Amino acid sequence: MIRGLYVSAAGMLSHSLRHEINSVNLANLNTPGYKARRPALGEFGQLLLHRLDGSAVPVGVVGLGPAVAAVDNDVTQGALRETGRPLDLALEGPGFFVVLTPEGARYTRAGDFRRAADGTLVTAEGYIVLGETGPLRVDDEPVTVEPDGTVYSGTRRAGRLQVVTFPVPEKAQRDAAGTFIPTTESGPPVPAAGYRVRQGFLEEANVDAVRAAVEMIDAFRAYEASQRAIQVHSETLRLAATELARLS
Repeated sequence: MIRGLYVSAAGMLSHSLRHEINSVNLANLNTPGYKARRPALGEFGQLLLHRLDGSAVPVGVVGLGPAVAAVDNDVTQGALRETGRPLDLALEGPGFFVVLTPEGARYTRAGDFRRAADGTLVTAEGYIVLGETGPLRVDDEPVTVEPDGTVYSGTRRAGRLQVVTFPVPEKAQRDAAGTFIPTTESGPPVPAAGYRVRQGFLEEANVDAVRAAVEMIDAFRAYEASQRAIQVHSETLRLAATELARLS
């Protein structure tokens, strides 16, 4: 009976997290370069049952309920939307732009860049966009970006965008600002290959709104089912306690 409470509570927690993740995905539907997060359910744990006579002969395995085993990044390509703005850049293929934040280097697919007062190329949040040799600075001259990431300010070569990837990008950690941080599971950043930089385009979020909405509804219904199961277990325990008190 107590195990039933644990299983139901584990279900409520995991389905609540599923609902939250899909809510965040939907909220970022219009965020350039946003990569959806995908929860994967697994078992919270297992108990191996043995015979009551003390022998080591197992009689079965009992699960302890569902749990979110992992939350991975969906790194599939998002659709490219033409903006015509020279400092809007989209990556077609694998890779991340490298930006410098107060916490250090971070990695992003969002290419809605702009020119700071000193000519430095920065993100919408003000993070410095890094080239292969450091920050990129452009003048008031027209900016041209080649498919390989080489940036020209007028006829002057300003540098080349630093574009990297991870051995397992699905496992990179996302911070509060939406940029990525390498982890032990993702591996360290390495130079990307096989990409093209598209000037005047932005990569849209790769969120499937219909899928996210359906998963939110499914998670909510599963949460309610686990909640009702807890109520049933609680009522059964209450009746059992009442009956024991009456018999004692």
